Amino acid sequence: MSANCDPPGSAATADEGRPPGPGLAPPRALLVDLDDTLLDGAHTALAVDGTCAALASSLTGPRPQQRLREAYAEVWAAHRPEVELPCWLGRMDGVAAIRETWRRVLSHVGVVEERATEFAVRRYQSISRSAYRPFPDVADLLATTTRLRVPVVLVTNGPSDVQRDKLGTLGFGSAFDAVAISGEIGSAKPDPALFAAALDLVGADPRDAWHVGDGLTNDVGGARAAGVVAVWLNRTGRPSPTDHRRPDVEVTSLAQLSALLLGKAAVS
Repeated sequence: MSANCDPPGSAATADEGRPPGPGLAPPRALLVDLDDTLLDGAHTALAVDGTCAALASSLTGPRPQQRLREAYAEVWAAHRPEVELPCWLGRMDGVAAIRETWRRVLSHVGVVEERATEFAVRRYQSISRSAYRPFPDVADLLATTTRLRVPVVLVTNGPSDVQRDKLGTLGFGSAFDAVAISGEIGSAKPDPALFAAALDLVGADPRDAWHVGDGLTNDVGGARAAGVVAVWLNRTGRPSPTDHRRPDVEVTSLAQLSALLLGKAAVS
């Protein structure tokens, strides 16, 4: 991430020649990211910790839970490049990736029984589902877009099975006008092709659309490359970038975005 040379909330003119923040027209379509934008990402750490705790009784020796956590961190760091992009592009389903990850974790600590792997997969999925939580400001944003009759398209990187399960568990099945999941479309953010596919679902022009997400490379950089107004959701006060990922608009919450859409706040 580049060091910030401008005050937080500043915006740059996009490569396509869009005017800076104050000159942006209201969107005729809103694209939104899922993970860490609408859905609190804390569920992943909770699921890993809970699964390690459940598996600890199958290990002998000292600190079984800590050993499992360390094994997971080591395995995932090495394994992630092998599975993440294939999952995002629809070449591997999410459950298969979860299963292979836990198989490797258990093998790392000397457990090779397949039933232990299947137990880990079930426990991980169960804890994840129970921990899925939308951020409190999601409902307000969706109410605002409904009031303004702005179509909303969910644009998310991930395997179809896992992302669809999140939407169903959260009750988001009918919350959006369309859903664009990278694993179903075959392209992933920051590839402009995923944004183009999302816009096609609602017949929107990129010049009339905004995309909001927490990721500087995937969301901001991808949106800008697609010719879409890039709204960076910066919930944690990270420094604003000054490179090609510099957003057109920066907000600290979806409530602030709602206020912008309603004309109750100025575009920063």
